[in-house]
Amino acid sequence: MQTPACEEELDIRNELAYRPNAETPFTGKHEMHHSNGKKYVEVKYKDGRKNGSLIMWDEYGHKVGEIIFENGSQI
Repeated sequence: MQTPACEEELDIRNELAYRPNAETPFTGKHEMHHSNGKKYVEVKYKDGRKNGSLIMWDEYGHKVGEIIFENGSQI
């Protein structure tokens, strides 16, 4: 079973992402949405660092960009 995406704001501490009030760095998919409910950005994290695709969409749902990260660094 796949873990649902995290939609809450992530805290950044010492350059690592955490869920609010969490002690361990975040691993999973994080999503943000435009005010109309359409997805704005989706990014995957592993051990608090961006790892994999960061995909962005406009308010109409059209993909506008993609950046690939590995262990927190853009590749």
